[in-house]
Amino acid sequence: MVSTGTPKTLIGKSKHLNYGNELTQSQGKSEPGYRTDSRQKARVDHAHCSSFCYRLKDKAKMSSSHSGVLLSIFCLCAISCTEVFGHTSVISVRNGGQWGDWQNPDRCPDGWIAYGFALKVQGSQVKGDNTALNGIRLFCKESAQASIVRSIESGTGQWGSWTSTQWCSEGFLKAFLLQVETHQKGGDDTAANDIIFICSNGTVLAGHGQAWGNWGSQSNACERGISSIRTKVEQPTGDGDETALNDVRFFCH
Repeated sequence: MVSTGTPKTLIGKSKHLNYGNELTQSQGKSEPGYRTDSRQKARVDHAHCSSFCYRLKDKAKMSSSHSGVLLSIFCLCAISCTEVFGHTSVISVRNGGQWGDWQNPDRCPDGWIAYGFALKVQGSQVKGDNTALNGIRLFCKESAQASIVRSIESGTGQWGSWTSTQWCSEGFLKAFLLQVETHQKGGDDTAANDIIFICSNGTVLAGHGQAWGNWGSQSNACERGISSIRTKVEQPTGDGDETALNDVRFFCH
């Protein structure tokens, strides 16, 4: 484990892995304030569609005998999702945590994109369980000059507090990197710890998260900006080793 912060207390308890089926995990769930009208339902359906497509892409990378067929299906699937739901792509990273369920997505108002973000982070627990990164909040505007701002967030863990908002000095949020701690095998698991966003003008915005784990590679870029967010969150287990936010995906405008 790589860490520049306060050492974590070891819980000494193994965590049960839960890979699940991300296509159905968030179906049928409702959250406070989550709209269920036809437009919002379409956004959720698009998220399920895109998740299925990208699982095909991942399987293609792992399968040498069927990679050509699976990649062809992925391309057709991605095109179909775009035509039906209006998004061009989803950006993600490969080092996300392995626990939890994909939550309902949240989206900027039509035509708006994200220009800033804040994180929900639990401070280091010297004698208790650490969860590190619990939530990501995006701040959307109609343009860089607009004064009206709307915040969006997907599922969020229950621990920690929100950091101050960080804004792109010019341009908009375009790509990201995620710092994630791998399974500690009897130690204190935290999963996602921090995030870095890349602005369209090249500015790097480093989050104010925790320092356990390693940074993965940078995601692809949303050339026209990020308009939606979907997080993967482990709900409280009561086993003394919670991880909260594990992974995140962003939908391009």
